[in-house]
Amino acid sequence: MAVIIEAFSVLVRNKTLAEKYPSGVDGFRRDCPNNTFCADEHLSRIGFLVRGDAEEFMAYLAARGLTPTRKGAAEDAALVNWRDGPLLPCSWLELGQRGKTAIAWLSGTTPGDLHAPSGWDADRAVMQMSAEEVKKTLEFIRSEDHVDVYRERATGQEVYVGRTASASKQDRARHNELYQQACDLIKGLIILDNQTPAPLDATNRQRLDDASARFREVVRINPKNWSAMWLLGKVYQRLEDYEQGLHWFARAHRVNPDHPDVAREAAIAAMDAGRPDEAIPFCERAIESAPDDPGLRANLALAMLFSNKPYEAEKVARAALARDPGDAITGNLVRIITEVLNGTRPCPHHIRDLG
Repeated sequence: MAVIIEAFSVLVRNKTLAEKYPSGVDGFRRDCPNNTFCADEHLSRIGFLVRGDAEEFMAYLAARGLTPTRKGAAEDAALVNWRDGPLLPCSWLELGQRGKTAIAWLSGTTPGDLHAPSGWDADRAVMQMSAEEVKKTLEFIRSEDHVDVYRERATGQEVYVGRTASASKQDRARHNELYQQACDLIKGLIILDNQTPAPLDATNRQRLDDASARFREVVRINPKNWSAMWLLGKVYQRLEDYEQGLHWFARAHRVNPDHPDVAREAAIAAMDAGRPDEAIPFCERAIESAPDDPGLRANLALAMLFSNKPYEAEKVARAALARDPGDAITGNLVRIITEVLNGTRPCPHHIRDLG
């Protein structure tokens, strides 16, 4: 089994879609923004003519529950160029040629029948050029109805490039304006670097509500804006709506899983929401991104303790304290874990249980 690769293709394992994506492969097919969906027994593929559109769709997948990349490699989704192959290392994908057509199949399987979108014809494949070739041979003329129009310099013939995620200049300007407005509204109101924020009176709560609406519109315009998602999480953290905070921190983490502060905040939100078992993988990913940060190890120990795993928590907490012996917070955590193991205090399951 194999699927075609043309221009830029986004590929996801069907098993991943079944486990993580709403309605699985059928949902992925329905969410295809064009008519390029195809699938074999193992992979589903959607194609794009422009890299930016493919990247926008990868961000959309993150919003729907997938983690497209992790530590600089393809995790749940792979973005593949017909000429260069995967744009990030991908252990679960193999590529080759069948005649003049680039194809992909799941690693460890044998490529068999070729699967392509309905109506696809190998003899009428889309024109495929590198960015350098486009710059050299084509001249941009205009955009109309989600189509970019170019003129071939040599012949004067028009060439049409379909777009699926092209933001207008007005949208881009509105995105930047709303983002700045939202940042100005939350200034001094969210928890940053252990600084004491201003009290939440009615006026300041309204400021946070207004900022939330603006950040949401920013994300609608640009689904890749993980910083807007992260700041939305901070807004809901300040409002003590920990479920919403976890939702936005987790969404930011799916778009940018290699940023330790994104994973850190997602872990804290999960613990605040009373779901410490969900905090553990966020803590582990934060440590992978910043292995020399003892505070991240202390967070992992706390999540393990809240998850009723005091023995594992003790090992991690003592390792964190060894890295920073003067840290009073980690030292106190080690003491609490020791008391739990000694039976002199019940195992806490939330920060409020620590007294």
